[in-house]
Order: sequence, then C-alpha cells, then structure tokens
Amino acid sequence: MKSMPKTLALVACIAIGLGGANSGRAQEYPNKPIRMVIPVAPGGITDAIGRIFAESVSKIIGQQVVVDNRPGGNGSIGANIVAKASPDGYVICWCHSAPIVLHHLQQPDIPYDPETDLLPITRIYDLDLFLAALPSTASSLDEFIKLAKSKPGELSFGSTGVGGALHLGGVLMSNELGIQLSHVAYPGEAPLINDLLGGRLPVGILSTAAAIRLSKSGEVALLTSLSANRTPTLPDVPTLVERGYPDVKVGTWIGVFAPAKTPEPVARKLIAAFENVLSDESVKEKLLAAGVTPVNGSVGQDFKAFLTDEVAKWKGVLTLVPAR
Repeated sequence: MKSMPKTLALVACIAIGLGGANSGRAQEYPNKPIRMVIPVAPGGITDAIGRIFAESVSKIIGQQVVVDNRPGGNGSIGANIVAKASPDGYVICWCHSAPIVLHHLQQPDIPYDPETDLLPITRIYDLDLFLAALPSTASSLDEFIKLAKSKPGELSFGSTGVGGALHLGGVLMSNELGIQLSHVAYPGEAPLINDLLGGRLPVGILSTAAAIRLSKSGEVALLTSLSANRTPTLPDVPTLVERGYPDVKVGTWIGVFAPAKTPEPVARKLIAAFENVLSDESVKEKLLAAGVTPVNGSVGQDFKAFLTDEVAKWKGVLTLVPAR
C-alpha cells in the first residue's frame, strides 16, 4: 500500500485519542480468526471479490478472515446470522443491498432489523445498471422513448427477479420517462440476455459486466445508465441524471457490516483494514475489470447516512409497484 488515504488518516487520528479501556480493547482485537459471512453461493462475482478482500484483510489485520458462504433468502439468511452474532467483531457480513434495504421494506417479518441489528462498517463497491436493447429495436434512449410512447403498455423490460433493485429501478425509470412498460422476471442474467438477443425481449436491465461484453461485440445498444454517475469502464454512456431525471439513481452495492453494539474501537479497526485494501491500486483494477466501481470513504456514519437515503428512495419506488 503506497500512501494512507484521507479516510485512514482520520481513523488513525481518532483512534489515537481514545485512550483507556477502549484503546486496550482495540489493541487486543483481533486475537483469533474473523468469520466473514457471504450470503451467496460460492462462485459468483460477489463471492469472488469477497474472497479477494478476505485474503487482503487477513494480511493487514494479522488474523485469518475465513469466508462462510450462507446463501438463501436472497441474502437474508446470512445477514440474520451476523445480526444475531456476538458484537465482538469476530463475525461480519459481506452483504449486498437486498438484505439490508429492500427485504425489510417488502417483508417486515424478517427476523432482524437492519437498522438496529447491524452496524455499517464500509461500503466496498457499487454495481451500476444499464438499459440495453437490440440496435434494431432502438439505438438511443430518445428512439426507445418514442417507440414506447407509440405502444403504451405493449413493450416490456426484463430484470433478474421480482422486488430487486433491477426490477424496481426499471419501474422508477419508466415512471420518470413517462412510459408504460410491463415487467418480465428472469431467474438470472443469462436467460434474460438470451431473450434480449433473440428479440423476444424489447429491453433489459444489465449489470456492468454484461453491458461491457455485449456492447463491445455490437450485440446491444446501451441506451442509458441508471446509476448516479457515469461508470468508469463505460464512460461514454450517459446517465438519466444528466438527461434531467435526477431521481433515477439506481444500482446495487456491497458493504461490510458487523453486529450492532460492536465496540467503536473494533469497528474502526475493521474500517481501517477494509479501506486500506480499497486504497490498493491493484485491487481497484481487479474491481473495475470485474465490472464494479470501487467506493472509498463511505464508512461509519457516512455509510449510515447513505443507507438512510437508500431506504427513503426505495420506499418511494415501492409505491409505484402494483400490489402482487
């Protein structure tokens, strides 16, 4: 690691001033392996990047970070394990946005409350989303809007599942653009892409990795990004925010969480370790190559404020979704 970023410098300065029992506890931690729950099955991009961080954090923190894959419930099973764990920093979650924000809004009976049972440590990366079509269907956003308005309710968009960020992002986008699209849910991105390329699906919402691959080959036209900012690996694709739709800021993300009531010095050690990994240029390159955008400095209270905004945003979007 070449230099200490501003976030790490701030963490270090605060930690120096703690003193007393808190400093002693921070110095003792960790004295055994840390279990990092990843609430997806092994083999996907979430798991692969999580393992990169687990290995790197192990070297920084002086104890092994052991990956524990706990798939199921679209992430809620793994998140619940961490929410119910002892708040000592030895069980943490590598969580995506669904079990932290969306599940609680749509399923109030899940056995944990993300706001009160989990402590935000740091946001690691964002996964941007793109609206894509066959070039023969539409080669630009304006062309697609014109097409959709000429056939209200006749066109559909595809996403991976019901109630997730891709589905709800498509609903928000349609509402903001003043067009009527029906939703087609797919069990994964591969079948969605098959229908999109086969002409059976007018438009689909794609991950960055799929968007890069299919646009480079010329198989699809990327009509717009649904994310807040342009994606570094697809800098020529404008956002809807740029086009005058400031409320369309949709994407998914990965963050690290600990059980609520984890001691502040322990949380700061975790923040420092993960932010140290994020400051490594080689790690940033790996993230960008995987189609995700690394995030630096979204830690602690800043991360919590981000989550508050996420909850408010998705609450509003859910009012647009017809009751199922």
